[in-house]
Amino acid sequence: MPTTTLPVSGLSGAALYFLDPELGPYRIGANGLQWIGKDVKAIWDTVNHDAERLRAHGVYYKGKHQVCWWVATNGNHDADTVLRFDVMEGTLSADGVRYGWSRDTGMWASGRASAMLPEFIGAVMSRALKPYAAASTFFGTILLKGDDPTMTTDADLPYQAYVQSGAFSKEPLYENKAVLKSFLHAEASDGATLTQTFIRGSGDDTNRVAHVVLTSQGGESEVLKKFEASALTDAYAFQVRLGDQSAVDKLWTLNRWYGLMEVREDR
Repeated sequence: MPTTTLPVSGLSGAALYFLDPELGPYRIGANGLQWIGKDVKAIWDTVNHDAERLRAHGVYYKGKHQVCWWVATNGNHDADTVLRFDVMEGTLSADGVRYGWSRDTGMWASGRASAMLPEFIGAVMSRALKPYAAASTFFGTILLKGDDPTMTTDADLPYQAYVQSGAFSKEPLYENKAVLKSFLHAEASDGATLTQTFIRGSGDDTNRVAHVVLTSQGGESEVLKKFEASALTDAYAFQVRLGDQSAVDKLWTLNRWYGLMEVREDR
C-alpha cells in the first residue's frame, strides 16, 4: 500500500506523519523517526493492503490536534475504520510513542476521500476548518462532516460510543483484585444513560454491567454518579468500558472515572 504523508505540528515542532505498510503509523521530526503505532498494531495487522477501492488517506485536524487515517480492514475493499491520533497526547516510551489513539467506525469511517473544508459551506465560508469525508451509499455519494457538536447520529443513524481502558493489573499479577465501588464524573445530560462494563482477566467470566443516568438533579452542569452494582472480585487484571450499551441518539461527555481497588489473596 502506498505511503500516506501529512505535514503537521506537534509538541516537538513540525513533523511529518505517514503510514508504513508493515508497521503502520510513524512520524519524523525534530526527534528523528518514531513509531507511533504500538497501540493500534492489532488493528493495523488486519488492514487489507490489496483493497480494490481504497488506498489509505488522511487529514490533519488542527482544531483538535488529530491525525486521522481511513483504512480498510478484515478483507474489506472500502474503508471501514478511522484511526485518530492526538499529537498532544502521545508519550515517548521504550516502544515508541504510546497513547493518544481512538477509533471510528460506521458511515463516517467508510469515506473514500477526505479533506479539510470550512465548517460552514455557503456564500460566506467559515475560516474554521473541519474534516470531511466523501462516502458512497445506496443513494449516491454523500459528503460527511466530522466533529459536529450538534449531531448525535452518524448520517442520521444512531451509533454506539464508548471508551475502554487498558488492563489494570497492579503487581503482583498473581494476587486477586477486587473493585469495591466506582464513580463517574461527567457533564449533565438529560436522559443519557451511561454503562460501565467490567471485563475480568482476558474475558474469562461474564462481564459485570452497571448503569448511571446523567440527568441533572438541580440544574448543575456536572454530575458525580455512583455505580451501585459495580462489584468485581477475583480478577488478576481487569478493564473498564464506559459509554453506550447499544446504539443510541444521546450526547454525553465524560470527565473522570474513579474506582476503589483492593488487592486480596493469591490466586
